[in-house]
This record gives sequence, C-alpha cells and structure tokens, in this order.
Amino acid sequence: MNITIEIPDEMNTELAGIKNINAFVLNTLKTALAAQTRKPVDLFEPTETIFVVEVSVLDGIWTAECDPLGLVTEAESYDDLLERVWQIAPELAELNNVGVDAENLRLRFSHEQTTHPVKA
Repeated sequence: MNITIEIPDEMNTELAGIKNINAFVLNTLKTALAAQTRKPVDLFEPTETIFVVEVSVLDGIWTAECDPLGLVTEAESYDDLLERVWQIAPELAELNNVGVDAENLRLRFSHEQTTHPVKA
C-alpha cells in the first residue's frame, strides 16, 4: 500500500520560523497522514524514539551534546556527565517540544575514540 502525503503550502511557509524543525515536520506528517487515511494521529506515533547524545572529552572535561533536545553540558567525569544529562534532558525535551514525555525519554550515549599517540 502506498500513501501519498500532501502538505499544504501554508504549513511549508511556517517551516522557516520553527525552532525545532524535526518535531514540527513529524507533527505535520502525522497530521497529513491522519487527514488522508482517516485514522487517529495517535496510530502514527513512533513506538520508540531514542535521542543520541554525542559524548567527547578534551583536556579532562567531558562534554555531551544532543541537537534535537538542544542539550549541551559538561562535567569533570563521565559518570558526572551522565548524571547531569539525565537531570536536564527531560526538561529540555519538554521545552523543545520533541514529542516525548519525561517518563518515556530514551537516550543513547555515543563516544568514539580514535588512536591516540602514546607519550614516551
């Protein structure tokens, strides 16, 4: 089954001033789907939304960033960073209207490390 989604022009013009474009586009698509299929919008809710938090360390300071949540924070250790992220992420999700409530917020922490020269 193929579904064509038609987004009204007035919705497209609103995109320019939206702070959280991802949440707006998701809500727009759900509304368009509901209108065309006559199914409640809730049926189009994703079963699981996981926000990726990019973690890095430089000069002993750990940093976490997640653009969809508007999250940027730092701490002196990895454990402190995780605690800090979990303190502020639920409120940021609510403030930035990402479509996930605090009880259902899921985070994936991603930290990549490349080879580092060993000091002699």
